[in-house]
Amino acid sequence: MRTRVTKPSLAAVLVLVLATTALISASPAVQALTLDTTNKVALTGSTVNANVTVGVKAGDWMEYNVTYMGASDPPQEFPNWFRFRITDVQDTNITAEMTFEALDGQISTHSNTYDLKIGVLNLLVVPAGLTYADIFYHQDHGNITIAGTESATYAGITRVAFYAIFDEKEVNWDKATGIFLQSEQVLNETDVAQKVTLSATSLWYDPSTAPDNSELDQMVFYAKVIVVIAVVAIIAFLLLRTLKKRGK
Repeated sequence: MRTRVTKPSLAAVLVLVLATTALISASPAVQALTLDTTNKVALTGSTVNANVTVGVKAGDWMEYNVTYMGASDPPQEFPNWFRFRITDVQDTNITAEMTFEALDGQISTHSNTYDLKIGVLNLLVVPAGLTYADIFYHQDHGNITIAGTESATYAGITRVAFYAIFDEKEVNWDKATGIFLQSEQVLNETDVAQKVTLSATSLWYDPSTAPDNSELDQMVFYAKVIVVIAVVAIIAFLLLRTLKKRGK
């Protein structure tokens, strides 16, 4: 005698699937796994800015030149040069003054306070000491991953820099201080390439631009020689006069 197997209906299959899913979801093991996954995501997010090192201090400043290349001219309100000066640092809060010269010659200055944990204006300062695969957060760009480190010359001095490539741009920062060094990108909806480069900073200086004090140093040297000769002459004169008095 053959046993007849009745195929379950589609509705029965759906009921079975839903019931099984409900049981699995109610399982403590699955709940723990879900919570564990959530915790891992939260921990990953917290490690992005867990160690935000501020590498600048009040009084530091940076100056940048901006150049453009392309078949068309960039908008005249775009920068030609700008200066970023740190006026105060409290924990991860950085207050800075931006002086901005546009291509049309207009100059403007404004000041603001930024929290390094969520991002400084135009990425001009980021956490210091980052290296390959480190991640930091910026409110305008999200999580940014460091692609590597390299040594190059900026403002006349060889510096170790870390860099990242994101949003179709490449940006370099100084490893020791976290200050912006250079960026290259093609401006949105144009064929114009923009390059921003650090030209000067108070954090280091270019020896080739230091004043030539060689003549001053020579004058100081000769002045010292004259003083020594004068002192010796006075001592000799006093000694001779003393000897003459004794001879009498």
